[in-house]
Amino acid sequence: MELKKTNIGCFMAVPDLISLLNLSFGFLAILMAINNQIVISATFIIIALIFDSLDGWVARKLSRVDNHGFGKNIDSLSDIVSFGVAPGILLYCSGKIYMEILGLSSQIHYLDYLLAIISLFVVICGVLRLTRFNVIAEKIDFNGFIGIPIPTAGIILASFILTGFF
Repeated sequence: MELKKTNIGCFMAVPDLISLLNLSFGFLAILMAINNQIVISATFIIIALIFDSLDGWVARKLSRVDNHGFGKNIDSLSDIVSFGVAPGILLYCSGKIYMEILGLSSQIHYLDYLLAIISLFVVICGVLRLTRFNVIAEKIDFNGFIGIPIPTAGIILASFILTGFF
């Protein structure tokens, strides 16, 4: 096996930099949730959605040709951080805060485990959704969405928190 020298410049394009902004705000949303900055975390998930929408739009406007699949992969990996892991951690951290406010965390210990399992379920469903989409996207002739897009979980949770509905 011969390893050819590759240059990241052969793979990176402007839409990929926008995907990295999506990833960055997803990561910052995680940090804010861990630090109990729930509203800021929810806001960062919304900002990540803006960059997620922009990367595809810019790629279409620039007529990007992604021969290696780099753009598709960086977009999917960014999406799982911003709309899978970040909402899962936001759900867990905000749930812990509300349990403490209601005085349930010290009384009912299994609620912590239940909250962790539900939060993990958000992440697992997001990974399965993106993996399924990436596997079948090139095999079918369809230009819409199949199933619910992964940003939906992040947007619903962030909206619930920002509106006070949660």
